[in-house]
Amino acid sequence: MIATISHTSIAVTDKGIELLSMLVDRIPKRTMGKQEWAKDQRPPPMHWMAVSQACINFVVKCPDPMRRAHCWKKWISMLNAFSYTHEFLLTKHIVQMCPHNNVVAMLVDVLGRNCMFRNTELNRLKWTNDVIWSVWDRAALDNATDLFEVAEVYTSCMTTLRTCLMFESTKDVNMYGLWPSIGKGRLDCLQTFWNQVHAKIEARSCDKKEVDRELLEVQDGSGGSSGSRTKQRLAARLEGMREEISRLCIMEHNTGMVMELIHEKKE
Repeated sequence: MIATISHTSIAVTDKGIELLSMLVDRIPKRTMGKQEWAKDQRPPPMHWMAVSQACINFVVKCPDPMRRAHCWKKWISMLNAFSYTHEFLLTKHIVQMCPHNNVVAMLVDVLGRNCMFRNTELNRLKWTNDVIWSVWDRAALDNATDLFEVAEVYTSCMTTLRTCLMFESTKDVNMYGLWPSIGKGRLDCLQTFWNQVHAKIEARSCDKKEVDRELLEVQDGSGGSSGSRTKQRLAARLEGMREEISRLCIMEHNTGMVMELIHEKKE
């Protein structure tokens, strides 16, 4: 199955995903992990890691969006066969190894969903905090060239953080192990990040105004075919700037909501 999902032929990979679907359909939800998984085993069993890596590689490389979505859906169904703790451990290990920022963002969302199903497994809930900040710190190193490249990662981290904070009635409960670090050092980290995003928005907004001005000048002039190409180039650049500013504004808003919630819980 792993070999077929990893195959270069689409027809063969379709067969591998079909096999995975058939396997998952035969397994009751939340029943796997306890027998196949030695207690506190690190890393998770390699065959499940290999299946997961094959599916993720397919999602990254496949040019067909419908096939990508189908493969991801079947992999999520595979995760649902594990207990919540074992689903968390498998996802956590994949997050630590995955080099693709867009996939890491989706994996953090999986962890966020996992932590919503709270029970007596407090270690799993506290591990959520550790994973979020390890992903955050890695993204902080990756964004040295462009903050926009890791926007999805930051957004997913903040969404999961906010979910955990909302579940905490007060900081004294500390179910997710967020305190005391999030009340001081990590709050400063979030504020610094908010400042960076805000500065980036202002800079890109200034750039956008300049491009707007250039586009108006081209539209008012008569440059023939050369002017038409310039207008198309500026219009495409302007559209890209609008998208970037929009996503940065979402990051700024999400960061602000997390900081407000931290202040609320501290009081």
